[in-house]
Amino acid sequence: MKKTTVILLLFLFFIAAGIVGGVFMRKDMPYEFEAVPMDKGLKIVNTTDWANRDCVVVVKGAGVTQTAVMPHDSKFAEIKGLSNGRKYTISIRRKDVLGRLRYRGIQLTAVPRDVSKYVVLFGASIGHAWDLPDLSQRQHAKDFFWGYRGYYEFDKTPLVESIVASSVKPDVVVIKECAAYFPRDTKEAVNKLFAGVEKLKNNGIDVVVATTVPVTKKRNSINPDQMKSINTFNKVLREMAPAKGVRILDLQAALADTSEQGYLADRFAVEDGLHLKKTAYQDVLDKLMVDFFAAKETGKSAK
Repeated sequence: MKKTTVILLLFLFFIAAGIVGGVFMRKDMPYEFEAVPMDKGLKIVNTTDWANRDCVVVVKGAGVTQTAVMPHDSKFAEIKGLSNGRKYTISIRRKDVLGRLRYRGIQLTAVPRDVSKYVVLFGASIGHAWDLPDLSQRQHAKDFFWGYRGYYEFDKTPLVESIVASSVKPDVVVIKECAAYFPRDTKEAVNKLFAGVEKLKNNGIDVVVATTVPVTKKRNSINPDQMKSINTFNKVLREMAPAKGVRILDLQAALADTSEQGYLADRFAVEDGLHLKKTAYQDVLDKLMVDFFAAKETGKSAK
């Protein structure tokens, strides 16, 4: 065998090995998606702002297979002609060849239905751990669908801008700030928050403001100004929101201990005194969220 032929074969071998190795060492696709139910269909939304590649969406179930392209600019694909109440499997992958080789696809499940409200929470780690897209199923609240958008800084302006520009807008946005961003200047914090509120409202999106979940007494002992700042912020929210026609979802009241300071109750906190145990979501927050919006729909008090 000629030397040039051997070199060529080795070259092809290493290319093939690299491709095969890349397939078996693929990473999870670094995008997050939300499957928003609608009457006899689904709207699949890429909630990752920086995503700049088209994706392919395949929906299977009830003897039906539908495929759609999700353009990187609109970041959503709409699937119609499905059956309400039936579970569908959604497979999402990058459309480009390199993306298909580099990343594994993402699998979701969803049930089409006619929902009266699409609610999105703006938050950080606590909001992410809440697993809101599954809340409707956990609480049998089929009239609503809750989504989540994460941004790990106090100023949620990028999320506001993203939602306003989105092709799939929620009916309601809940803005929640994390205790990790305190202490901070109250006036500046409130001004930033309500600037976002006004922009959302001016674009036809209703807004609910959540009080900040407190920290435990032990956690506060590390930074004594943290709870003081959280309490001041929450007090101003409770005073200003009604005057601006904005409802309050009082997470602090739901999770606080009986102390005057309203610390996070130890039974709800993990070891760091900042984040929440699963029981906090399961026993308190899930029902609080569902009852809050159900009360609005029936005209009852949301308190």
